[in-house]
Amino acid sequence: MWFKLFRSGCALILLVLIAAYSYWNSLSLKTSTLPNGAQFKPVSCWFENNTSLRVECGYMTTRHLTGNATFRLPVVVISDSFW
Repeated sequence: MWFKLFRSGCALILLVLIAAYSYWNSLSLKTSTLPNGAQFKPVSCWFENNTSLRVECGYMTTRHLTGNATFRLPVVVISDSFW
């Protein structure tokens, strides 16, 4: 009896972990490029986060205006929720 309960509990925990991972992965920032050449690339934050807020960092590269001139702008995304 206790073995069935243990097995069903393990299965439930595994399902919750898989769902949490897939949900977390779908919300994380990913490298994106627009048709005009502008691009966002996530990187490790250049500062330490000591709060309970979710913080993600990256760089936004602007499109080419004239010649090869682009700008690389630092971006910080702060979320009040950890999800």
